[in-house]
Amino acid sequence: MHVSQQGNTLVVTGAKPRHHVRLYQSNGVVIARQQADDSGQATFSLPYVGGVGLVSSDKETVKFTY
Repeated sequence: MHVSQQGNTLVVTGAKPRHHVRLYQSNGVVIARQQADDSGQATFSLPYVGGVGLVSSDKETVKFTY
């Protein structure tokens, strides 16, 4: 799974197609959740305040800064 940022959008690629992808704050609180599309991609709008976050899907978690 790969996480990249495009402006205020977080793009997750490489997730399993149709699996849930979750976006967490660094303290473990879920900010958003959605299902990856058929290509394994999911996009999230990022909060205006920067920081550290986590993206999780299936059994994989990726830490990122924004």
